[in-house]
Formats: sequence, C-alpha cells, structure tokens
Amino acid sequence: MDGDSSDSLRSKVWSFIKTRWVELLGIIFLAAVTIDLSIYAGEQFVNSVTSWASTNDGLASIILSAGLLFAYLLQFRTQDRQRVLMNQQKQIMDARYTPLVGVTQQTLEDHSSNPEISETESLQLTIVNRGNSLATDLQLHFLISYDTDNQRYTNHSRPLRRTEDGVWWSSGSGGSISPEEDEVEFSVPAEVTDIEHSQDEPIDIADAINDIFVSEGDIDEIEIATQLRYKDAKGNQKEIDLSIYTIKSSNGDANLKLSSAANERAVRKSKESDKVGAIKA
Repeated sequence: MDGDSSDSLRSKVWSFIKTRWVELLGIIFLAAVTIDLSIYAGEQFVNSVTSWASTNDGLASIILSAGLLFAYLLQFRTQDRQRVLMNQQKQIMDARYTPLVGVTQQTLEDHSSNPEISETESLQLTIVNRGNSLATDLQLHFLISYDTDNQRYTNHSRPLRRTEDGVWWSSGSGGSISPEEDEVEFSVPAEVTDIEHSQDEPIDIADAINDIFVSEGDIDEIEIATQLRYKDAKGNQKEIDLSIYTIKSSNGDANLKLSSAANERAVRKSKESDKVGAIKA
C-alpha cells in the first residue's frame, strides 16, 4: 500500500513538473538572483553577469531578447491555461441548464370524417423533459421528398400546441416543457408548404400526396420525415429525428394520407438520420 502511494505521489510530482516547467525555471532563476543579492551582494554570479554584459553588448542583447521571449512564452502558457479553465467552467455551467427532451409516443389522428376539424390528419406527440432546464419553442418539421426536378410541395414547420384546453403560449412560437412536468401531450396538423402559395398558407399532407400522384404520373413513391426541434435556455436549437413515412401510389384507387404509409419506421440509428437529412435537403 505504501509503495502504491509513493508511486502515485511521484507520478503527480512528475506530471506537475511537465506542465509547469516554464514557471518552475522562472521561480528558480528569481530565487537564485534574490539569494545572491541578499546574502552574497551579487558576488556569486550577478556581478559577473553585469560585468560581462557591459563588455559584450551584442551578445547581451541576444540573451536579453531570449529572456523576453521566455517571459512572453510564460505569459502565453498562463493565458492558454486560463482559457482552458474558462471553457471547462462554461461547459459545467451549460450542463446545469440543459433540457433533455424525448418523445415517448407519437400517434397519427385521422380527422377526415370530422367536419368540425379543418385538417385531414394531425400528429399527437407525448413529450418528456428529463433535463434540468426549460425547453422552449417546440416545433415539428414535416420534410417531404419525391423524384421530380421541380418539387412543388416542400418542407413545413409548425409550432406544437398542448392538447389540453387553454391558450397560454404566444402565437407563432412553439410551446415549452419544463423538467418539473410529467409527460405532456402536444398536437400539430400534418401539413407541408405549397410553393405556389404563401408560407403562412400550408396545405394538408393528404391533399399534397394525392395531387402529386395525380399530376406526376411517373411518381410512385413519396417519403415524408418528421423532426422535432426546440431551443434550450441559451437559445441553441436542438433537433430530434422521429419517423420516416413511405407512401406508395395507389393508382387512383384510394385517397391517400400520411396514415396510408406502406412503411413507417422510427429513426433510431445514424444511418436513418442521414436519410432524414437527405429528405430535408
């Protein structure tokens, strides 16, 4: 046990010397000059050095320049170490204010048979925040991709709204969720952007799907991805890839919707996130 403690101490001392050797050299030099001047009146080497310098001006200037370079190096190392410490402190502070948002459940709701609801479908999300800071401006992005040179329907972002009664968040921005809350249900209409209309006038994904298959006769597959976005306490935007839906053409036999997807897969791996990135592009 004593041997292990001794080895550990030697390791710490050696590590300290390797990281602080410049400072140690400076301390040793200053200590030597102080002792020589206070005890020996400079007779050991200070007087000899000054006498030699007076008769060797050029070489003394070189040595002085080297000493200044040494001082600058010492200052640089100190500033660099302070920068590293500040970055570490910043990371610690950021970790204290980080929301950890997750989606525990997502469900497509079909409203096509309900005349009181304007949208054909909506996506219901159950969201939790296991971090230690508020997550704000929750938005859902619908990303759409199909094989054409001139894509009329493009990606659309929509603020999330809580399914509970009451309006309590400013219009135009997404809702929020705090770490103190349990699971919270949010809802958003399933819509994309029609470039022939304003960004503020999105179109139902169901209408876009059917129009694509009708107007683009050579297209037999549409891919739609969903992506949750939110902001942390410092305003940094975070993204969570949720699902990828693949809708196949029905050759006019049915009205297709997002829930008609021949394949729906949750995004769990980096390869699937790369696919979302391709759809987004």
